[in-house]
Amino acid sequence: EAASCATGSCAVGSCDAGWDDCDGDPANGCEEDLATSEQACGGCGRACPPRTYCGAGVCDGSLAVVEVTAGGGAGVAVSDRGHGCARRASGQVVCWGANGTGQLGDGSTTDSLVPVGVLGLSDATGVEAGDEHTCALRGGAAVCWGRNFYGELGVGPLGLTAMLPLPTAVEGVADAARIAAGGFHGCLLRTGLGVACWGWNPVGELGDGTTTNTPVPAPMAGV
Repeated sequence: EAASCATGSCAVGSCDAGWDDCDGDPANGCEEDLATSEQACGGCGRACPPRTYCGAGVCDGSLAVVEVTAGGGAGVAVSDRGHGCARRASGQVVCWGANGTGQLGDGSTTDSLVPVGVLGLSDATGVEAGDEHTCALRGGAAVCWGRNFYGELGVGPLGLTAMLPLPTAVEGVADAARIAAGGFHGCLLRTGLGVACWGWNPVGELGDGTTTNTPVPAPMAGV
């Protein structure tokens, strides 16, 4: 509601439902939307804590971004296939950018200028972007999606499929503590402190003593 003049001074009368005059300045009327304002979430003076958002008048930390990763662009202009992903406190993962091999995880191969949700993934505890693929932790399990030409998704056998646009479980993994995605390969740290890698291996990227591409996690020698 706009301010009105009474007894020689300006004042704000009643505000529409869901709005309030929190700063006491009649010049801007009922300036706060109590449903979305992070400074007046649900009422004047109710500021949301850091890394939380106001939704429906309640401070919610589930949408806060707690991790971000960027991949793509190896050997080509970054604009050709670069993408990024972020993990929210809720465990949801969103990705954006190039999607020619399904690296955004939304079930399509359509590039996106804005973040899109990774389908079927709401409990991620970590996320890593490779060149044209992405991997995430969910508890002790690991999932990957995107390009799979060299076995970089951890799903065997080699040549099974060139790409998978949705999160797919890395074979034989139930005890992962950390995960990393390289250009065309991936590695994980197991809770027992062992390391396993999979994917492209022409110069020994997998650390297994060979130069053979491996589509499923192979133990790293001596680690």
